[in-house]
Amino acid sequence: MIAVVDGPPGSGKTSMLGRLLQHAHRVGFGVRQPMLSRHHAVPRQYSPVGGDLRVVVGPKQTHISSLDWDHGHLPETTLPTLVGHAPQRAPMLVMCDDADRVDDRIIGECLDILAGSTERGALLVLTRCTARLARGEGTRLQGLLHSTPYPQVHLRLEPLPETVVTSLATERFGAPPCPGLQSMLVSTGGNPELVDALLGGLRDEGLIDVGETTASASPERVPHRVRSLAAVRLARLSDRCRRMLTVMSVVDTPLRVYQLASLLGESSTELLDVLQEALDSELLRSEDHRLVAAQQLVVRTLADELAQTVRRAILRDAGLLLRDSPEARDAAATHLLRAADTGDEPVLEAMTDLARRLARDQPARAAELALGVLRLTGEDDDAYVERVRTAVNTLMAAGRMSEAAELARCTLARPLDPETNAELRSTLANLLLMSGQTTEVTDEAEATLEERAAPTVVRQTATAAKIYGAFVREGAGSEAEARRILAAGSGGVGSMLAGTVLANVLWERGVLGEALTVARNAVAAVSHGTPPVWRPQPKLALAEKLVDLRESAEAEAVIRDLDAEIDRYGLAGQAAAPKLVRAELLLHTGRVPEAQELARDALRTVRNTGTFLLQPRALAVLALASLRGGDPIAAAGHVEEFAAAARDGVGFYRAPLEWIELQVIHARHGEHSAAAEALRRYRTELTTRRGLFVAEPGAGPWLIRLALRLGERELAHTLFDVLCSLSDDNPGFTLLGTAARHAQGLLDADAAALRQAVAEHRDPWAAAWAAEDLGTLLARTGAPGDATLPLEDALRRFERIGCRHDAARLRSKLRELGVYKRPAPSTTSDDSGWDCLDDTERTIATLVSQGLTNRQIAKQVFLSSSTVNYHLRKKFRKLGINSRVELAGFAHAGRDDRGD
Repeated sequence: MIAVVDGPPGSGKTSMLGRLLQHAHRVGFGVRQPMLSRHHAVPRQYSPVGGDLRVVVGPKQTHISSLDWDHGHLPETTLPTLVGHAPQRAPMLVMCDDADRVDDRIIGECLDILAGSTERGALLVLTRCTARLARGEGTRLQGLLHSTPYPQVHLRLEPLPETVVTSLATERFGAPPCPGLQSMLVSTGGNPELVDALLGGLRDEGLIDVGETTASASPERVPHRVRSLAAVRLARLSDRCRRMLTVMSVVDTPLRVYQLASLLGESSTELLDVLQEALDSELLRSEDHRLVAAQQLVVRTLADELAQTVRRAILRDAGLLLRDSPEARDAAATHLLRAADTGDEPVLEAMTDLARRLARDQPARAAELALGVLRLTGEDDDAYVERVRTAVNTLMAAGRMSEAAELARCTLARPLDPETNAELRSTLANLLLMSGQTTEVTDEAEATLEERAAPTVVRQTATAAKIYGAFVREGAGSEAEARRILAAGSGGVGSMLAGTVLANVLWERGVLGEALTVARNAVAAVSHGTPPVWRPQPKLALAEKLVDLRESAEAEAVIRDLDAEIDRYGLAGQAAAPKLVRAELLLHTGRVPEAQELARDALRTVRNTGTFLLQPRALAVLALASLRGGDPIAAAGHVEEFAAAARDGVGFYRAPLEWIELQVIHARHGEHSAAAEALRRYRTELTTRRGLFVAEPGAGPWLIRLALRLGERELAHTLFDVLCSLSDDNPGFTLLGTAARHAQGLLDADAAALRQAVAEHRDPWAAAWAAEDLGTLLARTGAPGDATLPLEDALRRFERIGCRHDAARLRSKLRELGVYKRPAPSTTSDDSGWDCLDDTERTIATLVSQGLTNRQIAKQVFLSSSTVNYHLRKKFRKLGINSRVELAGFAHAGRDDRGD
C-alpha cells in the first residue's frame, strides 16, 4: 500500500510523519526512511523518537545505522540510501518526506522494500509539496507511481478550519481571542505552520494581553517570527509576483483578473505567468471567479514595507476602479474614504456618486461617504450645495433625521438658487414630519409651493408633506384639503398621500366601506416615480385597517410587503412602522407578550432613528400591552410619556389617549371616584371617536360596563347608540354588530345576546369579557351553577392571552362560587431574584413598591388581606429579604430588566 500525502508549504506534512513515526514505534512496526548528513544545511528535523531513531531531512542523503546515529558516527557520502530499524516479521513502515525532491534511487529503494515485505505487510508514505508539483517538479516521481502495481491512496492536507484555529488559540492563551486577534488568526488562512508561528510569536514577543474574558492583540503588530517565515516563503517568488501580491495586500479586497491587471497597468494576458506563479505558491487562490489572498498574514508583510503615501495612492486607484462594480462598492467606499484629500476632485466626485448609488441598499455607508466629501469641500466651492443635498438625502435614508434637518436648515440660511431652495425646503418638510415636529411642516411645505421654479416632483412632495402634516395635527380637519387635492386630479405623490389621509379620516368617522376603497386605491397609485420616502404610507394605512377588522392573513401579507419595500429602498427611518402594525396585530390576536416585545423594539428604532412621529403610537401599543399583561404601573409610565408627546404636538396615534388612560386609572384604583371623574371628563372624546370602536370591538362594552357600575346609565345608553349607529352604517362589517350585541346584553341583562357575543367576537380580549359578563349575569340572576361554566371559560381565555390581572379577577369570582382555580404556571425559567416569583407574587411586589397597604393591594388582586400577607411572607423567604422596602427595590430592578 502506498499513501501519497500532498499539501502546501507549512501544512503539517513533516509533523504528520513525525507523529506517524512515534505511533509506528509504539505498535512495533519496523521503520525505514531517507537519512541526510548532519554536515549539510538542515531546515527541519524530527525530535528523538522511541530511543531508537532520529531522522534529519536536507538536500543530501547518507546511509547510517541506528547505533552509529546514536553515537554520532556520521560518515560523509553522496549516495542516497535509507536508514532505520526493521525487526524480522514486523510490518514495515517506509516514509519519505518531500518525495518530489529526492533522487529516483531512493524512491526505487522504497519500492523494493515494499516488494520484499508482502508477507509481513508494508506501508510506504510519501509527502509532496503542492507548490512544487504545480511548477512541474516531481514529474518523474509521478511516473514511477503510475508504473507501480501497488494500491495507492492520495490525501491532501487542507487548511485548518477557523473553529479549530480559534480553539488552538484559546488553548494556548487560556482565553478566547478578541475580535482583533481573531482577524489575525483568520488571516493565516488556516496554514498550520503559520498559525503556530503566530501563536508562538505573540506569546514569546509579549504581544498578547490575556484579560479576564478574552486574549487580545493588536492586528497591526505582526510577530517577528511570522515576518521571518513570510520572508522565506516570499523569497521563492519572482519580483513581478511579489509586486502583484503587494497590490493585492494593500487593496485587501477580492478582485477579478481584469481589475487586478488594470491596477498593475497590464493586460490580463500579460499577467498569466505571474498569476500562475502566485496560484501555484498557494498564497493566492480563486474564489467565486475572483482572486483573494489565501494567507493574508504572509502577503501583508509586503504592504507593511510601503510608505503610507504609496499605500494611499494604491487605495485611491482601487477605489476609483471598483466604484462601478456592484459587488465591490462597499470596498470602494472604504478605499476612497481612506484615500480622499482636499482638492482631489476626481475622488470627491467619485465618493458623491457612490453615496447616491449606495443610498438605497447601504444608507449608513452612503451617509458616511457624503459627510466625508462635505468635510473636504469648502463652503465657497461651487459643488458644496449639491453635496449638501446628497448628504441630507443619505442621512435621511440612514435614519439620522435630526442631523439631516440641521444640515438642511444651515444651508437654507445662505443664498441659494430658487430650484435648490425649493428642493431643500421640501426635504426639510419631510424631515420635520418624520421627526414629529408637525407645527413647522406647513410653513416649509407652503414656502416650497410658493416657489415658481420648484420642479413638479418637488411640488408634489411638498403637497404630500403638507396634507400628511395636517392630518397628524388636525385629524378630521384635514378631510376638506384631501378631497380638494384629489378633485384637482394632479396625480403624483400628493394625490396618493391625499387618498391615504382621506382613507384614515373616513375610518375615524366610521365610514368603513369607502375608507377601504380609498385606501386600496392609494396603494394602487404607488408607481415607479413615487419618491421612496412616501412609498410605504399607503400600505401602512391599509394594513392598519385590516388589523382593525381582524383580517389577520391579509394584514400580515401587506405588512410583509411593507417590510420588503422598506428594506428594498433602504428606508431605515421607517423601519419602526411595520413593527408597530404587527405589534397591534399580535395584541389583537391575543399574543400579548410578543406584542409587547415587538413594540419595545419599535420604540428603540424610533429613538435611534429620530422618527419621533411614531413615538406616541409605540407608547400606546406598549401601554395597552402592559394593561393586558397585568402591569398597570408600566402602563401608567407609558401613558405619561404618551401625554407629554401629545401636549408637544409630536406625532400621531390611533388609540385615543383618553381610552388608555381611563383603563390605567381603573386598573390602579378600581371603580371609585377617580374612575368616575375620568369617565365624565373624557365623555365627549369617548363618544365621538367612532374609530376607537372599530379598532377595539371590546371598548364599547367595556365603557358601558364601567358606566353602569358607576351609575352613569345615560352615558351607557349614549355609548350604546354610538355602537348601534356604527353597526347600522356598516352592515357588511360583522364585528361591529357583535360589539353592539355585547353592549345590548349588558344594558338589557340579556343572557342570549351575551352568549351570541361570546361565539361571534373575533377579538380574544372582547370574547373573554363577554364570557365573564355572561357568567356575572347568571350569578346575579340566581343561577350560580350555570355561571360557573362561562366564568371558567372567561378564565381560560384571559390566561391564554396573558391577561394576568383579568385572570386574577376571574379566580376571585369563582372562589365566591366555591370553585378554586390555581394560577397558571409562570412562564419564566429563572430560579432566582425577581424571576423566581410567580405572576401573582410579582403583581403584589409591584403594588408594594407603590406604597399600597395590604388592604389596598387585596382589592387590586382580588384576594383577602391575609392571603396578601401570606404571599408577602413567601416572597421574603424566596428573595432572602426582611422588609417591604427591600421588596420594592427588587420590584423596581425587575421592571428595569424588562425595559418597562
